[in-house]
Amino acid sequence: MPPPAPRWILALTLVASLALVATAPMVAWSSASVSLWHRFGFQLLIALTGVIGVLTGVGRFRSAPAWALLCVGWTAAVAATLSLITRGFAQGARFTPTGMVTRAQNDPLVALQILAGVVILALAAATLMARRPRVALRRFGLGVALLAPVIVGAALSFSAPVRSAFLGLHPIVIAVLALVAFLVAIALVSAGGHFLIRALESGVEDLGSDDD
Repeated sequence: MPPPAPRWILALTLVASLALVATAPMVAWSSASVSLWHRFGFQLLIALTGVIGVLTGVGRFRSAPAWALLCVGWTAAVAATLSLITRGFAQGARFTPTGMVTRAQNDPLVALQILAGVVILALAAATLMARRPRVALRRFGLGVALLAPVIVGAALSFSAPVRSAFLGLHPIVIAVLALVAFLVAIALVSAGGHFLIRALESGVEDLGSDDD
């Protein structure tokens, strides 16, 4: 049988799951009052998921804690996101990244549910990595280091000054830089993703081996 999840992971799982259980009835009630039945259904699913998360946090599902956390976190995050989108469509909003951020700001309880789901997903990964922390953290660090330039570059691409400076270059220079950036990004994402996956795999590998 796999080792149980560390106590700090179970404690954080309990807190995040209680947030799901507490917010779901409030959002469901407000959804029913304006006949947003799809959103109401998503909230019922979130409430049920939160209950399972609470059971996980108090020590149930010890035979496969990482799988339990994965199922809870994924279901909660997706259901809350769909709940947010459903309300936006009902109000005639367009599905854009900026629109999603605005909707999340105007719907803080659902935004909290998304955050809780993401936290539980992170705890599922931490449960696996905690079994061989030295190997897992080394791989995780390499993965993050390789992905960081891609994330920073993507963030800078939304900056008006950076985009203006880039578009002011000669078209041939723009094409060459874009191609190089694309190839480098693919390489970094592939390598970074590989190390992140290997970090998770370290929790199910032979516990007697610490080599890569």
